[in-house]
Amino acid sequence: MSSKAGPDASSDITKCQTKHSLHWSDLGREKTKTKSKKEECVKNILAILIAKSGVALLDLLPREWEVVISDHSRLDQRGVEFWNLPHRRRYDEIVILDQNVTTALTQRKVELALQGMGVEGPVHYAGNTMTRLAYLHQHYLLGREGLFTKTRPDLPSEPYTLNKYMVCLVGLPASGKTMLRKIFSSLPYFSCYKWGEYAQGIIESNFGSMTSENSWSLVQRFTNEVESRDRIAVARRFLEQSGIRQDPATFAVVDGIKRREQIIYASYATRRPAIVVRVERDETERQAECLKRGDFDDWQDARRQELLRDMGALDVMDFADFVVKTTGNSVVYDGLAHTCRVNFGMDFIAGIHELFSWLFVSSSLEQTREMVSGQCRYISESIGFQTEVLDELA
Repeated sequence: MSSKAGPDASSDITKCQTKHSLHWSDLGREKTKTKSKKEECVKNILAILIAKSGVALLDLLPREWEVVISDHSRLDQRGVEFWNLPHRRRYDEIVILDQNVTTALTQRKVELALQGMGVEGPVHYAGNTMTRLAYLHQHYLLGREGLFTKTRPDLPSEPYTLNKYMVCLVGLPASGKTMLRKIFSSLPYFSCYKWGEYAQGIIESNFGSMTSENSWSLVQRFTNEVESRDRIAVARRFLEQSGIRQDPATFAVVDGIKRREQIIYASYATRRPAIVVRVERDETERQAECLKRGDFDDWQDARRQELLRDMGALDVMDFADFVVKTTGNSVVYDGLAHTCRVNFGMDFIAGIHELFSWLFVSSSLEQTREMVSGQCRYISESIGFQTEVLDELA
């Protein structure tokens, strides 16, 4: 959503500028003393302008900056492309510029692409921001006269009309999305929704009650007869019945959303910029979990994946903003002893922390570990089980 137009935040940003701000014309220049005199030293600075709107900032940049144009659209599922390539491998500073920034995740994707190319240097984001989250991730802001250094580390939410977000959990069946949703469900500032409930509701309204015998065939009928001509049918029902429009939570977690069109429709209709999180599990473990849990379509896992591929659900996973790996996770209940043993795999806490730190929900890996472990204890102890939480990363 960062490339889409939105309310004009320029006036709000300009208010943040103080007499101590560094104006764009001074960026990349610093005074240094030589043996005999003072002279100006020009740094090697690379500016990445994100097409299309970012290209409009070209005339605001100092002439000595090297400029590269990057093209990327998260929700349109287009990978990062560079229209021209950097001349160096190492820079004194890299500035990634975009306009109307909502999550700063487009800038993050470009940064990761630069790292993959082997381009090094301190990276800073710059742009005009539409949300508080975007503001917190920027180093430079875009005002009426150009770029200036952000001088306030925090900003009240009042100037922004977009201050809520939609966290979309995507992944194959039995990958561990339910565990992640339950962890989120009791955290402050989070609320959770299960997409499958609204899909089941609209399927039954069209074809009758779903049973263990007919569920798979009804899902196929709905996909072929309804969604083939109306890709947002479930999304509309979700908006009508979930109550998400009135939800005060900062982060609305939607577990199991399938299509790119559903994400875009729900995100824009609720004015919640989307953050897509892929839940990933070792395939052998995932298939074993399918056999263990026995959902109505688990016995058709191969055909189910073909159905998901046809509707574009696998493409959504490939373009996720974050990946949380659940391989090695396990929850074992002992009904006789009323105990619960929870084990987190090597990468689980680290993946959640990458998301939480981006959202400014957690400031350290240890804090994330405590938050997740505490939620697991709360969930199991609320149903009468004493809980032990083990973490392979600890």
